Amino acid sequence: MKNYEFAHWDYDRAIEIEPNNPRYWHSKGLSFEAIAFSQDALDRAIKAFEQALKIDSEYFGSRYHLGKMYH
Repeated sequence: MKNYEFAHWDYDRAIEIEPNNPRYWHSKGLSFEAIAFSQDALDRAIKAFEQALKIDSEYFGSRYHLGKMYH
C-alpha cells in the first residue's frame, strides 16, 4: 500500500468518527490533489473539497483548492 492510500484510509476513519468536520474533508481532498494525475483522483479531490464547503461555506482552504482543481 502506498503512503497516500494510508492517508485516504486515515481520513475515511476520521470522517466516520466526525463527519461534520470540514478539516477532515479538506485534508482528504488534499491527499487526492497530490495524486491528481488521474481523472478519478481529480474527481475525488473535487468531491472532498465540495463536501468541506457544504459543511462550512467559508472554509477558505477548500474554496482555494477547489478553484485550483477547476483551473
